[in-house]
Amino acid sequence: MNFVDRIGDVVEQVRLAYDSEAEEPYYMYGHPLEIFNILSKKSESETFKYSKYPLIALFQDFQEKVNLSGTTVEDVTLVIMTETSPNYNATNRYTNTFTPTLIPIYDLLIKYLKQSNLVVSDDDYEHTKIDRLYWGTGDEFGNSLRIGNDALDAIVVSGLNLRVMDCNEASTVRITEDDRIRITEG
Repeated sequence: MNFVDRIGDVVEQVRLAYDSEAEEPYYMYGHPLEIFNILSKKSESETFKYSKYPLIALFQDFQEKVNLSGTTVEDVTLVIMTETSPNYNATNRYTNTFTPTLIPIYDLLIKYLKQSNLVVSDDDYEHTKIDRLYWGTGDEFGNSLRIGNDALDAIVVSGLNLRVMDCNEASTVRITEDDRIRITEG
């Protein structure tokens, strides 16, 4: 199993804990431009335009350091994003998007990364967390362009170094919908 699928397994655990219908948050991986192009195409579809957010995106490209003890993926960037109103101020953003949506998903993501036996950290899951209010490209005083077509608030998690465990050496810890722990061998 590759790294993007291992992160997908972690997101599945987040999904089960966050959404009783197990649909949100959505998960995508790839180059940021590719992800935003796909999101733009979904916006044009009556079927998929409401199936975009909240989203956990694994941004590529990332370096994989390979040696006899396995593979370490360095400087992993995960972005948790959701739609927002361009008219919100910072207080509105924390009230309407960060507190009810982004922060709980961030907390669950870190919790399930730490519980995973398929991706582990040798540096206690140290990372940088940035709250991106009205996420866009900008100068030192603000955002001048949106990232993608949607108005977004986001939490960017970067600098994670995760070691990919061989399926043969790791058991998988799963938290079921009723919060019981189920352990399966590799």
